[in-house]
Order: sequence, then C-alpha cells, then structure tokens
Amino acid sequence: MLDDSELVFRPHSRATVVWENKNTSNLVEAWSNKVSMDDACKKAATDMNELLSQE
Repeated sequence: MLDDSELVFRPHSRATVVWENKNTSNLVEAWSNKVSMDDACKKAATDMNELLSQE
C-alpha cells in the first residue's frame, strides 16, 4: 500500500506535452531572471488555457 505522501497526480490532456513544454519554457525565463516568477506563471496560465481550448 502506498503512503498518501508518495502519491502524485499530474494534470494531463490529449496534448499534454504541448502545454507542458510551453510551461517549462515560461518557467525557464523566470529561473534565469529574465522575467519575474509572477509574470512567468501568468503567462504559463494564459498559454495553457489557450492551448487547452484548441483541443
């Protein structure tokens, strides 16, 4: 039996890799201090919603 703390659910859709890769690109911008983390997360949410609406 798994301990609840070891169980991880990841979001997915028909084209998970498309928005997941885009989110990673947005986060890399923040991690490299090119944009703020707040701006990167807002951009990631916008991009993800747009890509999901196209599925």
